[in-house]
Amino acid sequence: MVIEQLLKDWDGETVVVRYDRPTGAWIFIAIHSTRLGPATGGTRMMPYPSPEAAIDDALKLAAGMTYKFAVPSFPRGGGKAVIAIPDDFDPQSRTDLLRRYGKLIQQLGGLFYTGPDVGTSSTDMDIIAETGAPYIHSRTPSAGGAGSSGPATAMGVFTGIQVVCDKSLSWRRRKALLLRLPPDASLRSTCRQSRSFVTLVSHPVLLFFTASGF
Repeated sequence: MVIEQLLKDWDGETVVVRYDRPTGAWIFIAIHSTRLGPATGGTRMMPYPSPEAAIDDALKLAAGMTYKFAVPSFPRGGGKAVIAIPDDFDPQSRTDLLRRYGKLIQQLGGLFYTGPDVGTSSTDMDIIAETGAPYIHSRTPSAGGAGSSGPATAMGVFTGIQVVCDKSLSWRRRKALLLRLPPDASLRSTCRQSRSFVTLVSHPVLLFFTASGF
């Protein structure tokens, strides 16, 4: 699907496109909604099969962020950034690329706030913030930030699993799910027979796919 058609079919507000000539990377910042506040979402940095695939990912992820903030009435809008690096990307050029990206965010003047996502880390946020502050979240604690967003993301996945098990599965089906788990003591010890099927998940992705595929 061509980029023009992707944009025509999208219900968001704005897409910022930048081609980084020194590295051959494409930068897409999708602003889906600013109704509740400035668009906010992570920066994903990875290779894609084509620029069309990269922008398609950004558009869908930005829309998801709108709903994510709207459900709890959090004063933020939905946005997402994708840095599509080429397959032969030189790791030595990463820092300069991130600084140029930070400058782009700074030029948006607060329209978009970002943090880590797939392929980026708190350390990367420190670099982006050199030119993009104050619009960068989850910087390292040594840089005055909150650190990795990974634990909070994992807790969100965990809570979602709990709600699905509590609301959607009968007790009989919960027992069946428990039987389908691998015979691993560390996994079996995380489950208890109560209203909540899961109390602590050592391998949430494994359990999630087991539950969703049942």
